[in-house]
Amino acid sequence: MCDHPSGCSNEATCQLTLRNEVTGLESVEYYCKAHFVARMWELDGDSRQDAVGATTLESEG
Repeated sequence: MCDHPSGCSNEATCQLTLRNEVTGLESVEYYCKAHFVARMWELDGDSRQDAVGATTLESEG
């Protein structure tokens, strides 16, 4: 996950909701936009997890 490290492209944060296809449990991860795209690429080849939602969160400030 991404907590705004120096490698992030900007201040925007994306919330990604995942569902484990084995257990059915959902989890939430947070990424900057650049790392969000990389994470989606990883999920494309993972049959155990499914992205069920993605939201861009408003920047504070």
